[in-house]
This record gives sequence, C-alpha cells and structure tokens, in this order.
Amino acid sequence: GLPHGIYKVTMKKQGYVTITSEWDLNKKQNRMQKVDYHTIVMLSQEVNQQIKLGKKIKKGYEKAKQLIRKKDYEGARNILQELSNEKPGEISLLYLLGTCHLALNNYDAAIPLFTKVIELKPSFPGGHFQLGVAYQRTGVLDKALDCYHRTLKLEPQNLSKNRNNFFIKTLLFDFYNFEFI
Repeated sequence: GLPHGIYKVTMKKQGYVTITSEWDLNKKQNRMQKVDYHTIVMLSQEVNQQIKLGKKIKKGYEKAKQLIRKKDYEGARNILQELSNEKPGEISLLYLLGTCHLALNNYDAAIPLFTKVIELKPSFPGGHFQLGVAYQRTGVLDKALDCYHRTLKLEPQNLSKNRNNFFIKTLLFDFYNFEFI
C-alpha cells in the first residue's frame, strides 16, 4: 500500500479534461484496509466546452433580461448579439434580440429574427405576435394581420393580441368604398 500522507493525483486521458484530486491517507491503521473514495467522472473536452458555453449563455441571458427591465435595450442587444453569434439558432436568444430591436425601432433587424424563431418553433405564439408587431410598425399590414391570426389560433385567450387584430382589421378596412345601407 501507499505510505500515510496526502496525495495529489492527476488523471489524464487524451480528449478528456484533466482532473486533479487530493487524497488524504493520513488515518493511521494497524493493517491495510480498503479505502473508498468518491467516484471520479471524466468529461470529454467537447462536453466540457458545451457546459462552459451553456453557463456563459445563461449568465449573459440573465444579464440581458436585467438590462431590458432597466430599458437599456442597446446594452441587452449587444450581449444577445454576441451570445447569438456563439450559439446560432438558440430560440430564447433570437427572441430577446428581436424584442430589443423592436424597442429600438430597428424593425428591419427584428423581422428576420422573429421569422427565424417561428421557423425553429412554429407553435410559439410570442414569435408570431412580435413578428406581427414589427410588420405593423413597418406598415406591412397584410403580413401583420396574418401573424396576428396565427397568434390567435395558437393562443385565443390573449386579449392584447385581439386588440391588435382589431386595429389591423380597422386599418385594412376601405372606408371610401363602403356603401351605407
């Protein structure tokens, strides 16, 4: 067996994260006994990088949400853009990034983001609604109305979407060609 003492043990395997652990074998014993230690799990470098990226995205996402609550849309947009570049196609990042662009009146930037959100998750009513808002603000009322209709089909109980739907229908109504009976 090993002499009594504290041992620093390093485990290396190609393609895996190197682990260093400390083993305390100072307990004096009259005879050699089996000593149980915690299980050592080695992660591949790829899995470790994914975990680190996930933590970074979670931290940045929370920071961006705080900035949005403070109405610092530019600061939030910058964080979300950087995170979105690192993990393209992440729905929550795309959605918040589009929301920042809406708040900053950057409708041309918001529209493709919400379109991508809908492509990735067609059942997400918020994506359809925000795309409708972007189209409404750019004056593309037929597309806005279509987005609101899809939103209402996915989430019929939402009153704010019903109000926007009514607003669009009123705008599309042709008052000049209406015949009063």
